[in-house]
Amino acid sequence: MNSDDVIYSEVDISKRVPGRPTSTPFAMENLVPLCPNGKTTSCPKLDNIKSIPYLIPKDPKPFYNNLFDDQKIIDDVDGYDGALQLSIFLQKSTGNFEIMLDGISLVLMGRIVLSENTKTEFNKSVAVSYENTHDLTSNEVYNEMENRGYQYQDHFRGILNAQVGDQGCISTIKWRNNWCSFIDSLIQVVLLIEGESSQDIYLPVEIQQVVIHPSLHAEPQDYKVVYQKVTGIIRGGGVEMLGLKTSHVDIFKNNEACVKLESFKFVSHSNPRLQVKIRLKFS
Repeated sequence: MNSDDVIYSEVDISKRVPGRPTSTPFAMENLVPLCPNGKTTSCPKLDNIKSIPYLIPKDPKPFYNNLFDDQKIIDDVDGYDGALQLSIFLQKSTGNFEIMLDGISLVLMGRIVLSENTKTEFNKSVAVSYENTHDLTSNEVYNEMENRGYQYQDHFRGILNAQVGDQGCISTIKWRNNWCSFIDSLIQVVLLIEGESSQDIYLPVEIQQVVIHPSLHAEPQDYKVVYQKVTGIIRGGGVEMLGLKTSHVDIFKNNEACVKLESFKFVSHSNPRLQVKIRLKFS
């Protein structure tokens, strides 16, 4: 059956009051199909639709039968995986800047200041005790983050080790001559500590201040990073962040919580009161 074979008409569904004459009925007029020659959609989305034909009501089935796949359409079944267009607006006189998504949505805003003496901008006392801490390797850190729902890959897996305690965290982060991945690794340390008790996903929403001293990263090396939980200061190499605020978010796949089996153990059970009778019959 094609969509051209289905007849559409307008129907008066207004409420009728008893005792009053009904209004003049609408003229029976066939509606023009919106997509008489079919409609294109992405290949994965069409595969999804074809896998659930029993869930589609009878009336709109002709429309879904006239769908065609097109590889040029961006796949949005499992989320948008294309490129995002970010625009940066900077006022050179004030240092104020804004980052816009597709020229419409405001993503980030702040102010850039060139300090005359960058060393004085760093806080002098940022320390965390090594007592009552437990050590984590790089694989353990990112397995923990993956269990919560984060998906860090390649250069954004910069945490080499971490010592987590009540006062904060002491970790080692690899410098790959990339400011973006290095600063993101510092933020990961804060997210690791913030979600330790709840095992939930936290995302940064505000940073009060970021101090960057580029000359301290002249040579490729691994930098010690200290996160002091009380003051909210994290420092590593030539970067220090103050007042990083995070927000808890719920991210589910297909509207369901993902369950991951981490271990499978056999626990023996013995109960003297439990009696089992076995009957054997030989023929």
